[in-house]
Amino acid sequence: MKIFDAGQLRLARRHAKLTLRDASKSLFLAASSIVAKENGNVRVFADELTSFAELYGVSVENFFIEKVDSKCK
Repeated sequence: MKIFDAGQLRLARRHAKLTLRDASKSLFLAASSIVAKENGNVRVFADELTSFAELYGVSVENFFIEKVDSKCK
């Protein structure tokens, strides 16, 4: 099962060579809001994920990772 990983937002932004300021201007969000989302401190809504993906030039799928079930070994 795949789960959302907020840290992937930061990785995608950096890979796109965008600063927080660049992203905040393009997404009409405060830089502090983007940091909070990247750190997983606040919820990221589906429409925001789409906007992040479009700006960073990636698929929304890039923000999800495979969950490892500790019960299965």
